[in-house]
Amino acid sequence: MGRPDRATSEGLPIGKSERSVLLRSHLLVVVMMMVMVVMMMPAMMPVVMTMMMMLLHRSCISAGGAQDRHGERQGQSQPER
Repeated sequence: MGRPDRATSEGLPIGKSERSVLLRSHLLVVVMMMVMVVMMMPAMMPVVMTMMMMLLHRSCISAGGAQDRHGERQGQSQPER
């Protein structure tokens, strides 16, 4: 009978040198992704700030309109003199 395969709970049956190459390639991908995120950050900041300002302005307008409607309802519910 032959020897059992080297497959373990770790995954595929690969040797140490193959594991180190795989680890290095994964590390390289992670580092490149981090570099891309850092490089894109300055370009995205004005866009994010503009969107935040637009949302804040819109919410202030909506809140003001709600206060106006509330005031109109209060005026309608009071008896006229």
